[in-house]
Amino acid sequence: MQDIYHSEFGLGALLQTAEMAWQQDVDLYSTAGFALVSAMELHARIINAWDAGKQEGLLPEGFRFYDKSMPPPPTGTQW
Repeated sequence: MQDIYHSEFGLGALLQTAEMAWQQDVDLYSTAGFALVSAMELHARIINAWDAGKQEGLLPEGFRFYDKSMPPPPTGTQW
């Protein structure tokens, strides 16, 4: 998890738009196969795993924490 918070800013803006549309009887939450719901669930799993002491077992499949699972950088470089 290197930069989850910037993607949350974008997701937050989308959710605010969906809320405004909901108030006008337009359902954007179910649009595109419930993509907003899936995005919220994905972010929640990542953040909960971080808050639980960086337990990678709680992350979605294929995800890893940047500081814990990355191999050492090549000589003369940094991650």
